[in-house]
Amino acid sequence: MITLSAVTKSYGTGADALRDVSLEIGKGEFVCLAGPSGAGKSTLLRLLLREDVASSGQVLVEGTDLATLGREARQAYRRTVGFVFQDFRLLPERTVFENVATVARVMGQSRAHQWRRASSLLQQVGLQHRMESFPLQLSGGEQQRVAIARALMNEPSLLLADEPTGNLDRALSIEVMDIFRTINASGTTVVMATHDQDLIAYVNRRVVQLQQGQVTDDRRPE
Repeated sequence: MITLSAVTKSYGTGADALRDVSLEIGKGEFVCLAGPSGAGKSTLLRLLLREDVASSGQVLVEGTDLATLGREARQAYRRTVGFVFQDFRLLPERTVFENVATVARVMGQSRAHQWRRASSLLQQVGLQHRMESFPLQLSGGEQQRVAIARALMNEPSLLLADEPTGNLDRALSIEVMDIFRTINASGTTVVMATHDQDLIAYVNRRVVQLQQGQVTDDRRPE
């Protein structure tokens, strides 16, 4: 599904954010990108989301070279990708339902479809009863679950997550990982960046280790 070939990303500030990274991720895999802050995890996710392009090398997703996408094609591609941020990025003035349904609304889907899909997703993450609440009325764990539901609204084939449990305690982090494993079991490819070795061990999936912009290890569970 995903192929990175000799990918380097430089921001012109000295050391490369990514350097000569080659990697393949199959459809339906769950991959943890591990490594300390500054290792290149977030940069790699931005390339996969097509928020940025490689300085050299090639990033392919389902055979498409992301660097070649024009504005409209880029927007269409992003609608096939879900993204979960560490800081939630919910709209504080919108209800939980409105936050989850926002992408479908922008795409012009019917209110009935928005309601059915958002309701189903919020039930999946255990928050159907908070549909009319506002983000600031929720706990951190609840806000992250809303963010996950929003990322799944368009039934993405690829889910990216950047330190999704960075602001959560251990128990809530485990809850989020269980949701990700359920999502992955349904066939969605999941690529998650984290520095938390305990969570990596709990998930027990493929681990790609990054260090100073390079892949230093790529291991699968026994």
